[in-house]
Amino acid sequence: MHSKQPMQLVFFPDAVQHITRLCRILRSPQGNAMLVGLGGSGKQSLARLAAFVCGCQCQQLEVTKEYGMVQFREDIKKLFLVAGVEKQSVVFLVTDSQIVDEGFLEDINCIINSGDVPNLFGQEERDKIVLDLKDLCAAQGLPLGKDEVYNFFVRQVRHHLHVVLSMSPVGDSFRNRCRQFPSLINCCTIDWYLEWPADALVDVAMRTLESVNLIQPKASLDESADKSTEKRPMNAQEMRRAVAEACVTIHSQVKVLEERFWDEMRRRFYVSPKSYLELLSLYGSLLEEKTRVLVDRRDTFRSGMSKMASLTTVIAESKLELDRLRPELVEKNLATTALVREVTRDTQQATKAKATVAKETEEVQQRKDTVSAIQADAQKDLDEALPMLEDAIRALNSLTKADIVEVKSFTKPPPLVQVVMEAVCTLLHQPASWESAKRVLGQTDFMDQLLTLDKDNIDNKVIRSLKRYIDNPDFNPETVGTVSKAAKGLCMWCRAIDVYAAVAREVEPKKARLREADAELASAEATLGEKRAELDEVQARVAALEVRLEEAERDQRDMQAQADLCQARMDRAGRLTSALGAEQVAWSEQAQALSERLERIAGDVLLSAACITYFGPFTAEYRHMLLETALGRCENLGVPVSEGFSLRGTLATDFQVRTWMLCGLPADPLSVDNAVVVMNATRCPLMIDPQGQAAKWIWELLNSDGLRVANAKEASLLRVAEICIRNGTALLIQDVGEELDPALAPILAKQTYTVNDRTLIRIGDSEVDYDPGFRLFLASKLPNPHYMPETCIQTTLINFTVTKAGLEDQLLVDLVRKERPDLETAKDKLVVSMANDSKQLQDLQDKVLQLLRESEGPILDNEQLVNTLQQSKQTSMLIRRRFEDAKSTDAELSAAREQYRTVARRASIIYFVIADLAGVNR
Repeated sequence: MHSKQPMQLVFFPDAVQHITRLCRILRSPQGNAMLVGLGGSGKQSLARLAAFVCGCQCQQLEVTKEYGMVQFREDIKKLFLVAGVEKQSVVFLVTDSQIVDEGFLEDINCIINSGDVPNLFGQEERDKIVLDLKDLCAAQGLPLGKDEVYNFFVRQVRHHLHVVLSMSPVGDSFRNRCRQFPSLINCCTIDWYLEWPADALVDVAMRTLESVNLIQPKASLDESADKSTEKRPMNAQEMRRAVAEACVTIHSQVKVLEERFWDEMRRRFYVSPKSYLELLSLYGSLLEEKTRVLVDRRDTFRSGMSKMASLTTVIAESKLELDRLRPELVEKNLATTALVREVTRDTQQATKAKATVAKETEEVQQRKDTVSAIQADAQKDLDEALPMLEDAIRALNSLTKADIVEVKSFTKPPPLVQVVMEAVCTLLHQPASWESAKRVLGQTDFMDQLLTLDKDNIDNKVIRSLKRYIDNPDFNPETVGTVSKAAKGLCMWCRAIDVYAAVAREVEPKKARLREADAELASAEATLGEKRAELDEVQARVAALEVRLEEAERDQRDMQAQADLCQARMDRAGRLTSALGAEQVAWSEQAQALSERLERIAGDVLLSAACITYFGPFTAEYRHMLLETALGRCENLGVPVSEGFSLRGTLATDFQVRTWMLCGLPADPLSVDNAVVVMNATRCPLMIDPQGQAAKWIWELLNSDGLRVANAKEASLLRVAEICIRNGTALLIQDVGEELDPALAPILAKQTYTVNDRTLIRIGDSEVDYDPGFRLFLASKLPNPHYMPETCIQTTLINFTVTKAGLEDQLLVDLVRKERPDLETAKDKLVVSMANDSKQLQDLQDKVLQLLRESEGPILDNEQLVNTLQQSKQTSMLIRRRFEDAKSTDAELSAAREQYRTVARRASIIYFVIADLAGVNR
C-alpha cells in the first residue's frame, strides 16, 4: 500500500540521525532494520522518507478483518516479483499492529534470514519466474538450470528487498517475538527511538507555530506605577517561543504524571511524540476557530453599539430638518392651492370651447355629407354616359391614317359617309358639306380635335343641328360600318357626344348646387379651424398649468415625504431607544469582555488544547495537578491566560452543557470536561465507560441525527462503517476491547485523499467517498483497560468512569424520583424549560445584533427592521422574566431535593469504598 497523505516533518538532530542510519541500512545489500520505540515516535514516517531518499518503493500491508496467512502470502509474492524479477528496490514496512497472525513473523524471519519462504510459489509460478529470468542469467553467463535460475531469483530478492520492522517495546509481545524468531535480532540493524529531547520538542513547536497567527496581548500597566516598570509586550516571535516552551513543559509534566498515575492508580496509558504533535495541530486549529468566533462576536456587538449610538445624531438632524421644512411646506401648500384654482378655471374654459368645436364639427360633417350626396348623384348620371363615350374614343383611337385617307379619297362619298362627316363638321363648328369635310379630314390635328372637344360646353344650337342626324334611322354604327370602318368610328363618336351632352344638361344644375355647397362647406371649415385653434391654445395653456401643478404637487409630496420621514425617524428612534437603549450597556460590557478574552486567547486555547490532548485518561486529581503546572508555566513565560480558566468556559456554552445534561450527561465537572473533550478532539474518542453513561449520552445526543450503533465484534462492522462514512452520519462502536481491529486504522488516522474533487478513504480493498460530517465514537466497558501505545496515539482516551459527585447526583435523582416523584417531574420539566428559554434568549440577542449588523443604509428608514427589533426585544423581555421566575422555582425545588442528599452521598461513599477494596492487595 502506498500512503497518499503528505507528511509534515521537522528535521531536528535526532531525526536526521535516524534518517541517516536508515539510508545507510537500505543502501547496504541485504540491509534490514528493526525500529524499536513507542508508537508515534516517527518510525514509520522516517522509514518512508528514507525509502524515498534511497529510491525505493515503500510497501505496507492492507489489513482487513478477513486478512490472514493466505492474503499475506499473496502480498509477499507480489513483493518478491517486484524485487526479484523487475529488479526494483522495495522497502517492506511492517508494524507490530499489522501482525494479526504470528505466522506472518515466521515468514518474515525466513525472508530476513534466507531471502525465501518455503513453499511460497507453486510449480507453475516457479516455472514462470525461471522463464522470465532465463535470458538475464544467460546474459550474465550463469547456468540455466531451473534450480540455478531460481537461486538467482532468491539472490535478487535478498539484494533488492529490505524489511523494516516497526516494533513497540511495550508488553510481552516484543520480548516473546525476539526470542521465538532470532533472525529479527541477528539479521536486522536495531534502531531505538527514544523520547524526543526538549530542544527537539521546541524546534518542532516553533516550526509548527510559524503558520499560527498569535494575537498579541496588550502591555499591562498600572496607572500608579512608573513607566519604567511597564511590561514590554512580546513580539510574535517571542510569543511563539513562549507558547512552544509551555507546550514542552506540559508534555514533560504529562510524562511524569503518566508514571505516577500507574504507580498510584495502577492505570496505564502512553504519551508519545505523536501526542505532542497532536497538541500543536489542535492548538493551531482551535486558535484560528476561537479567534474567528470571538472577533465576529465582538464586531457584532460593536456594530450594534455603533448603530445605536448613531440614533442620537439622527434624531438631532431629523429635528433640525423638520423645523426647516415646516414653513416651506406651508408656503408650498398655498402656492399649490392657487395653481389648482387657475387650472380649474382654464379647464372649464377649455371644456366649453371643446363643446362648441364639437357642435360645429358635427354641422360641418353634415354639410360634407350633403356635398357628397350631390356629388354622388351627378356622378351617377355621368357614369351612364361615360361608357358610350369611352367606346367611341376607343373606336377613334383604332382608326389609322389609311382609314382617314380612305374617307378623304371619296370624290363622291356614299350617302351614309357624307351624313357622318356632316355631323362631325357640325360638332366642329364647320359647314355641313363634303368640301368642308374633306378640308377637315385633311387637317393634321383632326383626331386631336375630336379627342379634345369640350364636350361639357357644347352649344345648344349645335346640339339641335346634330339632332337631325341622330334621328336618322340609318345613322347607327352597325349600318355605317357596312360602308366604312372610319365612318363607323366617327358615327359612334357623334352619338356618344349627343348622349353626353344630354346628360350634361341634366347634371349642370346639380353641379351648380354642388359648387354652392362646397363654398358653404369651406366657410364652415374655416370657422371650425379658428375654433379649433382657440381650443388648442386653451388646452396648451391648461397642459402647461397641469405640468406646473404636477411639479408643484410632486415637490409638495417630496417635501411632505421628507418631513414624514424625519418624523418617522424620530418616532422609530424613540422606539428603538426604549427597546434597546438598556442593551447598549450590556453590549459594551460584552464587547469589552470579548476583547479581553482575545488578548488572552493564546493562553486559553493552549490550555484547552492541552486538556483535550492529555486530560482524557486522568482522574480529577491528576487533571488538577496538570492544569496547575500548565498555568504556572504560562504565567512564568508571559503567555496570557484568563483568570479562573476552565475548559468548559473556553470551549463550551451554557446552552451546550444544559443540552448535554438533558441527554443524560452527569452534571459533575469531570463529566462536563469529558464531554468537551469528546466534542473537540480531532482524534476518535475512545471512552472508558464501565457504567455505560457515556454511550447513553452519545445515543441521546445524536440519535435524532441518524447515529448508528455497532458492536466491535460484529462481522458487518466495516460495512456499517462504510455506510456511515458515505452518508456523513455518526457511528458508535461499543464493547471495544484492549486491541482495536486493524481494519479500522485508516478510519482512525483519517487517511483521506482527493481524486477529481472527490474526498476518498481506502478501507481494505475498496475506496469510499468520505463525508466530512462522519464521526466515530468508541466505547469500552472495561474498567481498567491497558491500551498499547499505537491505540493511544490513534484515539483520544477519555475516562468516563463514574465519579463520586456524579454518582451522588445520579443516586439523588433516583431517590427523589422514588420518594417524591412530583418533585423530580417538576424538576425535569423546569430544566427543559430553562434550557429552551436560555436558547431563545441567546437566539433573540443574536438575531437583534445580526439585523443591526446586516442592515444597509439608515437603520431608521427600515420600518420592518425596527418593528422586528422591537418585537424581538419584547419577546426577549418576556422570556427573561419567565427565566428569572424559573430560576427561583428551581432554587425552591433544589432546596426540597437537598433533603435527600445525605442518603445519596452515603450510597455513593459505600459504592466507592467497595470498589476500592479491589486495590487492597496491590
